[in-house]
Amino acid sequence: MMQRLVFKNTEHVEVDLDKPRITIGRDKGNDVVLEDEGISGFHAEIQLLDDQAYIVDLGSTNGTTVNGKKVTGKQSIGRAVSCCSLMAGLRRRSRSSWVRDTQFGSTNPACGCCSQC
Repeated sequence: MMQRLVFKNTEHVEVDLDKPRITIGRDKGNDVVLEDEGISGFHAEIQLLDDQAYIVDLGSTNGTTVNGKKVTGKQSIGRAVSCCSLMAGLRRRSRSSWVRDTQFGSTNPACGCCSQC
């Protein structure tokens, strides 16, 4: 099953999760480059195992949360992922259409790392 990473902020494009490991950060060497001051150079990675998406924080300064809880180790991606002030979720391909797993609320749950949340 194909999955996509979608962002609450529509300035960021949707990203196909089409490799077993996808890195996220400010550094141009990442698969997903996010120009946000709260994001570390190599912030996190998404791992795909048996159609399940997991996120691992790569020792980022501001941390990563899933459903409001700080990521330690490998964490299954649930309703929403936050990296500093950026919020993202998943979209799955269901037969011939894309289904959004994440319904973003009007505000980002506070990550506790900065004044932007």
